[in-house]
Amino acid sequence: MIGSAEWRPFLRRIVEAGGDIVDVARAIRVHGRNGQYVQAAAALRQEFGLKISEALTVQTGGPGQAEFDVVFLKNIDPVVAMAQLEAIMTGCSYEEASQRPRSGELLSSPEDGPPFVVSLSDTLIDALGTATQDDLRRVAELWSMTEELQQSQVNAETAAGVLEALVGLA
Repeated sequence: MIGSAEWRPFLRRIVEAGGDIVDVARAIRVHGRNGQYVQAAAALRQEFGLKISEALTVQTGGPGQAEFDVVFLKNIDPVVAMAQLEAIMTGCSYEEASQRPRSGELLSSPEDGPPFVVSLSDTLIDALGTATQDDLRRVAELWSMTEELQQSQVNAETAAGVLEALVGLA
């Protein structure tokens, strides 16, 4: 398994060996398991200025894959997790967050199967866009204690990585 500090050199070696974005995306898909997509996404953005969705779209070439900027949440219900995150970030209730326009709205075709792409509410996007690093650390700690993330064994560090990736989309 590739550690968070190893992603940038790993991706750079692929390119230095003559690889292109398809090779980088393939390596991310192969090695980006168990929450590693967030670390790979950060390294890809820092090293090459690309979003992971752009790289994976090139590699997959699948229909509809290029339409959305995404953050991968493996084994986590994104509808529940994003409403919980919004409730933590804005101080509203889970019920209020889950009822906001576009909160958890399915954007991908259900016929295509997983992974599914869901939207974020404008309120959550605004909260992510204005959050400080201290806010994100505090929110990551609280969010990692929710039942949804606990069931998937997501710790505060991984939650912080997801938050950073979401901030990149906001």
